[in-house]
Amino acid sequence: MSTSGFTPSCSKTRERLPRSKSQKTVKPSARASYPCARTGGRDVSRLRDDEGISWRGGLGTDPGNTRRRRSDKVGARVRRNFLATAHRGRPDRPRPSLTRAATPVWRQGHAVQDTLRPDRLIAGVTTAEGEKAIRAVYAPILDAGVPIFVTDPQTAELAKGAANTFLGLKISYINAVADMCQAAGGDVSQIVEILGIDPRIGSGGMMPGIGYGGGCLPKDVRASTASARQLGATRAADLLRAAEKINEDRTAVAMNLIRDALGDRPVTGAKITVWGAAFKPGTNDVRESPALALAHALQQAGATVTVHDPQAVATAMTRNPELDYTDDLAESVDGADLVVLATEWPDYQQADPQALLNRPANPLLVDCRTTLDPEPWCTAGWTIHQLGRPGK
Repeated sequence: MSTSGFTPSCSKTRERLPRSKSQKTVKPSARASYPCARTGGRDVSRLRDDEGISWRGGLGTDPGNTRRRRSDKVGARVRRNFLATAHRGRPDRPRPSLTRAATPVWRQGHAVQDTLRPDRLIAGVTTAEGEKAIRAVYAPILDAGVPIFVTDPQTAELAKGAANTFLGLKISYINAVADMCQAAGGDVSQIVEILGIDPRIGSGGMMPGIGYGGGCLPKDVRASTASARQLGATRAADLLRAAEKINEDRTAVAMNLIRDALGDRPVTGAKITVWGAAFKPGTNDVRESPALALAHALQQAGATVTVHDPQAVATAMTRNPELDYTDDLAESVDGADLVVLATEWPDYQQADPQALLNRPANPLLVDCRTTLDPEPWCTAGWTIHQLGRPGK
């Protein structure tokens, strides 16, 4: 396990965390081990049954019933290898027992916070020993009043999958409402406020825009859709697939809004600045980034595209080298015919519209995340178009 991504907040503890690329070097005295393999999805072929990665405990998101199918296939070999490794060189030591326990993954960009101050813990265990181990590992957190739900591994996996897929459904639903507002001339931001007052609904996660991305949520929704279909829950699969389809179509929706904003000016030959490359603020991750997908679509349509992002320029350049990039927010809009806000970084929300006014060729901004307060921009002399809101 590499420590190159450790934050300064982990610096005092990382040397106390034994790390290994192979279970064969796991300390026999270890009471708990955390596999950090890239897991999840229907395809579990990447799991190495000779070492049992992700079988002894899961930090990835597996679709329901995956762990049972996987353990039926490789469990005997994993158990044999792990116990032999833990017992190796200690003939005087009783042979250890192996207990599986599954705990959910953390939100990307919030791993430390979610580890130390989670809103809940879910433990999928097969034995009382497994529950005891989980409670011991998380004792300080449990003592602070964080609730724990002890279930079987299948329920824990389904709970994690259900949380992510519900978020995907919620995002896609409000995007569908935004499309209706776009057609009818309504204001989706006000609808979000109205819906959010209802405690049964809440406004959390309901941010209309160009869809969700990253290395987890799209994969988890796809995996849950496939798992539901495999389990014969066709109505659930159809519902989840509808949410996926709405998300997949967001780039096309944004392109239509951009064309409307340009009016008679074609996208071909236009100089367009895209604010944002990361799939969400607070990370440099550009996997399945809606912002980069939109920037690429604009470039494919013939526009000259310059991308700005506070953190993700380096990773974006690796994934989409055909685009131009800059680290300077003000310089990014120089000579632009259109500015597109594609990732809702605070840097863009806090930008000074008056200071930027004379830098683009045309002070025209398309807010694809519906995150800006249009009033100060319009007062400064900008024209603003937002998804699901009347243009100003």
